[in-house]
Amino acid sequence: MPGRGDEADLFGFGVPGQPWRGQLWLTDVDADAAERMRLCHLLARADQDAALADRVGLRDFSGRSYHGWHRHTTLASIACAVAALTGPAERAAAVEPAAGREPVA
Repeated sequence: MPGRGDEADLFGFGVPGQPWRGQLWLTDVDADAAERMRLCHLLARADQDAALADRVGLRDFSGRSYHGWHRHTTLASIACAVAALTGPAERAAAVEPAAGREPVA
């Protein structure tokens, strides 16, 4: 790194059989290759979590008082946690009634 005197590693990964359009990472993290790969995949998880936060309205707090913001953020955080911890199969079962059953009103 210019001016710092520290060492950094450049590494990349891609999909086997695909043209080289993978990701390149420059890092000074002192970890083995498997750990670095795990950390790189967290970027995709962060994108998923941001989309989930938007879906439950976690960022919709403009114009609220502090108490209103606090209530909104608390409830939206709970909704975000429930949505994140509930798998896709459970979410689908909660939305669609089981075959042969009438929806409960």
